[in-house]
Amino acid sequence: MGLPLSIVDNESFKCFMNDVDSKYTPINRRDITRSYLPVLHKKCVSKLQEICDRSNYVSLTLDIWSDRRLRSYFGITLHTIIKDEYKSFLISFERLEGKHSADKIAAEFDRVIQLYNLKDKVVRLVTDNASNNLAAFDDIVLPGFEDYFDDITNDQLNTKSSNEEEDNILLDQRKDLQTELVDDSVYETTLNLISEEEYLRLPCFAHCLQLVVNDGIKSSTLALSSLKKVASLAKLAHTN
Repeated sequence: MGLPLSIVDNESFKCFMNDVDSKYTPINRRDITRSYLPVLHKKCVSKLQEICDRSNYVSLTLDIWSDRRLRSYFGITLHTIIKDEYKSFLISFERLEGKHSADKIAAEFDRVIQLYNLKDKVVRLVTDNASNNLAAFDDIVLPGFEDYFDDITNDQLNTKSSNEEEDNILLDQRKDLQTELVDDSVYETTLNLISEEEYLRLPCFAHCLQLVVNDGIKSSTLALSSLKKVASLAKLAHTN
């Protein structure tokens, strides 16, 4: 309902609860914040740790967002299959203060991994395409696949010389064609050959689609002018 915990100390609320149930014993805000909530939090963490212990492989979705007061939060959702049933659990929801640097995100991620003992169980990590996420997670390789990348590198070096002659022949045959290099951060992780290897992070499809739509709107002058007016009104209402 979005009501503060201090409502339990409000006299009107106490009268209301007394009308609902005269035998109800009110709980003050101090007991809720210092006793009840910490105990419930420990029980939830313990239960989630049991679920993680029963899971052989998990995927994680990481997101950072701000509320209406511009307070940032860091959330991690776990996805796994238990007894042939797909399950999802929110395993972390923490306040993120200061700059959202790659080091801070990676440190918080490591803390959650250690808390739930997921080091060798994570098979995929889905994040958006923000630069801090790219810096924090793009070079992480799945456990057990380190030698696999070494083999790929060696194969590429061995075949490079033999492919140079073929490339020259193909280049002569394609004199008419002109290729334009793609320089788009949205598609970098999906079009890059590295994405075919077993790297940990995957770009969020919804975020990629959002950026594509945003680029499409920018190319439409009529839609862009209207959206700018709406954005200005929303920003004014938010600041006030």
